[in-house]
Amino acid sequence: MIYYYKNVLRSGRISLEIQGPAFRFGLGFFETLFFNGKKIRLLDTHLKRLFASMDAYRIPYQTPDFEDVILLVLKENSLEHGFARVNIYYPVDKEGVPAEPVIAAFPYSPKPDRTYALEISPRPFHSPLGAHKTMNYMYYHLERAAALKNGFDDALITDPKGRLLETSTASLLFYDGKTFVSPTAENRLPGTAEAVAASILRPKSRPIGVQDLALFKHAYVLNSLIGMKPVTRIGDLEFEPDAKTCERVSRQVLFS
Repeated sequence: MIYYYKNVLRSGRISLEIQGPAFRFGLGFFETLFFNGKKIRLLDTHLKRLFASMDAYRIPYQTPDFEDVILLVLKENSLEHGFARVNIYYPVDKEGVPAEPVIAAFPYSPKPDRTYALEISPRPFHSPLGAHKTMNYMYYHLERAAALKNGFDDALITDPKGRLLETSTASLLFYDGKTFVSPTAENRLPGTAEAVAASILRPKSRPIGVQDLALFKHAYVLNSLIGMKPVTRIGDLEFEPDAKTCERVSRQVLFS
């Protein structure tokens, strides 16, 4: 795999300072984007969220021409004519020194007919870092791994008050038969695909507790790689899949 780091195309492993905060603490931020064979989707939206996180924690950073570099990385990996997952990482290798992006691309195959079953995580999450995509993703990784082991597709994350936040990989959306509803809570990551869905479906935003799940007819997960997909089960609760709405939103997220 060929990737971009410190203004150079590289292959193999990345070297980090052993005393640096990225190696020691996982300090850094990242974004995941979809390339649909023609266009890098939602690039400006992802960069806006990424830079907002860097600015919030006063981390200086370098900014290359992202579109040109991403297209170059895709070409070097023979991915310029097909679907691909693109990652932009900003590891903080040295305190006070502007962080430099790592840009990588990987083959990716969308699954248009996929549905999701979610396990409610027994370990709530509470941290202001929940509002950012940090490279210290250990909590989310472990929650998803536990859900997969138990036969689910992802973990549904709540806060200590029992309010829904997201899954380990996606935003959440619900429909009660009349209105689309998106969950709100402190320290919740603003989703890029969720923003696209909001421009189409005009959901209401309000706190949703675990006890409220039975009020909804449809449930959905959304991110920039999958678009919008139906949730058929959360714990023991079953939901009717809504493929039509998912197709409508996914088209806008992934291709339009």
